[in-house]
Amino acid sequence: NEILLSASELELGISKKNIDRNNIDGHVLMIGGGGGTLAISLLSTFSKLSLDVTEVDLTIVKLAKSHFGFASSSSGNLNVYNSEGRSFIHGSKGYYNMIIIDAVNHQTHLIPNTLITYQAIQEFIVSMNDSSGVLILHLCINKSGIGDVFKTFIELFGNGRVWYAWVKPPNHYIIVGFHLKNITSMDKS
Repeated sequence: NEILLSASELELGISKKNIDRNNIDGHVLMIGGGGGTLAISLLSTFSKLSLDVTEVDLTIVKLAKSHFGFASSSSGNLNVYNSEGRSFIHGSKGYYNMIIIDAVNHQTHLIPNTLITYQAIQEFIVSMNDSSGVLILHLCINKSGIGDVFKTFIELFGNGRVWYAWVKPPNHYIIVGFHLKNITSMDKS
């Protein structure tokens, strides 16, 4: 699947493949829709994606719709739900190719702990496609707490299938877990 780039390519910000954006498809779940700019950007870049977006704060959903035109599309490519992400995926299995968690609270600047527990990450993995999937987590956490989340990712995804980067001082990180069923060695993943 061309959307799955190797961790080293992501870290370097390059791709050895010339990706045909018109042929990228799949089901993506975004937890934390905010104003909708990331979702709109993804659909503008990869028009064949199907994107489900959950946003727990109804006020944010209303503002995003009224000010940015961010609403479910008639084509079904974009579905916006006023829902908590973890309860939204409850019962789904093997559906999503990618899950993006960007649910940083704008007042506390923290992600809800309920989205980063061992059990929550397990539930997200179960919701991903069995053969290949990616979980991307935007995390705002103190430096001592990042180790626990990173350890959870390594335990659940496996060594060599987790990548992270410090993206914005003082405490914003991106953690990516690759769920690749058919790749068995650390070197291959």
